[in-house]
Amino acid sequence: MARRKKFEYPVRESANLTGANSVSPTDPYNPAFVRVSRRTAIGIGAAVAVVAVAGGVAAFLTSRPPTQTQPTTQTTPTATAPGQITLRTNEQSYMVDENKIKAFKEQVGIQLEADIRPIDEARAIMLDPANASRYDIYGIDTSSLLAIKAAGVTKPYPPSDVPRWVKGPIDPIFTAPETNIGTKVPPPIGPTGPYIATSMMYPHMWAASPDATNKMDDYGQKDKMFFVSPIDWNYDSVLWNPKYINLPYDPATGISTGSWGVLVDRQYKGRVGFQDIPTISSNHYILIMLANKLIDRLERGPNDLTPSEVKKLVDWLIDHKKAGQFRVFWNDFAQIVSLHVQEEIWVSDGWQPVEMYVRNSGGIGFYLEPNEGYRNWLDGVAPTIATPYYDAVMKYIDWKYSGWFAQYKAKWLGYYTPNWESDEVKRVMGPEHWGWFYKAEPTFIEVPVEEHAAFDPVSYEWKMSGTPNSKGYRRDGGDIKRHNERVSTWQRWPHNSDAYIQEWTRLRAA
Repeated sequence: MARRKKFEYPVRESANLTGANSVSPTDPYNPAFVRVSRRTAIGIGAAVAVVAVAGGVAAFLTSRPPTQTQPTTQTTPTATAPGQITLRTNEQSYMVDENKIKAFKEQVGIQLEADIRPIDEARAIMLDPANASRYDIYGIDTSSLLAIKAAGVTKPYPPSDVPRWVKGPIDPIFTAPETNIGTKVPPPIGPTGPYIATSMMYPHMWAASPDATNKMDDYGQKDKMFFVSPIDWNYDSVLWNPKYINLPYDPATGISTGSWGVLVDRQYKGRVGFQDIPTISSNHYILIMLANKLIDRLERGPNDLTPSEVKKLVDWLIDHKKAGQFRVFWNDFAQIVSLHVQEEIWVSDGWQPVEMYVRNSGGIGFYLEPNEGYRNWLDGVAPTIATPYYDAVMKYIDWKYSGWFAQYKAKWLGYYTPNWESDEVKRVMGPEHWGWFYKAEPTFIEVPVEEHAAFDPVSYEWKMSGTPNSKGYRRDGGDIKRHNERVSTWQRWPHNSDAYIQEWTRLRAA
């Protein structure tokens, strides 16, 4: 059988973000979007950057550098026409790209310059208060947000300044996480809602009290002032190839069920991709240990391990590594897509966009609903403490809840939007895409069961009229409510970051 083509990003000749007029609003293959990973691959690289922040927290997550290592645009004020302004943002590649810059200018009338850097470099810039005057907007995900919060380099803002948030409706995982997250996660891990609410959701969303001594964990201004309003989030899981992996799949619901433990199943020895990103993969591997009673109940939670818990986890992972369980330690989007497409690996802790682009590149795969529950993440943006353009920044944040933004990221990234039930989002996405993405309704066109593992939502032409076909294809994992009920952990900046550094270094060297 002929080998499938190695996955490579199509790259345009120019990587100049300011040339957005040449980019189609529905073209995912522009340099800023496709040449870096989903989250610029947050993880430990060969070198570890250690940055001291308020409260003694150490920044330890480094990333693979994107293909384009220089800032994508200048970060000093740009001359504009009289009466016009240009906002300068420091965000990750998946949060801002050429198409979004072009659409924001066309729809809101404000020019945007994006400085896209590896996450460790971006975070280091953000943590220095002296850099705040160079930017109007900071945006990053939960791997780093609490460090930014502790540094006090962003400006809190009231929900009333984000009209689309106020109008809603907002998904209840943000308004009432205690009773809407992880309600179906079984013991000893779940239910998880109360822990995720207080350890992750509230500290990330809401500003600390002005007099708080521990600003990283404090959310004293809950419901009054945002630290960041959530923009993107998703449910991470296991990507598996049904040609080689034996797991149940129900074509009537689109749901495949099984355990995160498939990653350490010896029958797949040497065919497993291991995600070399400690604050991500530590979450789901500790879930395997908990579910199999290989470790006692955690002192805090799977997203915030103590030094002794990290050591026990890494001891266990080293045993699997020495046994040859893992084919590769990965932290690169194109790398993991190619490994799946070429069937070098059969199963991995891959992100959902990996599944989409594996299929788009001619491969096959299903996304697991883990028995232990999903591993989640989110991101957000905020005005810097020095921006003179607060009102314009608020327009930018509000625009990220627009229908255009929701349909764009749903199609190209598979990411959710908090106000997904709004009339605007429904209208722009259209009935087929919205129903498939959020309600797990089948496509309007029949898709034979034997083609389910190859269904490509990126190239599929979503219809603006029609009705669900009982023989259509349903999205992996069911509707959004089902996903919410099965969240077991949500990544955050851990308190014992030094232990993560030391133990992960030991794992990589073993």
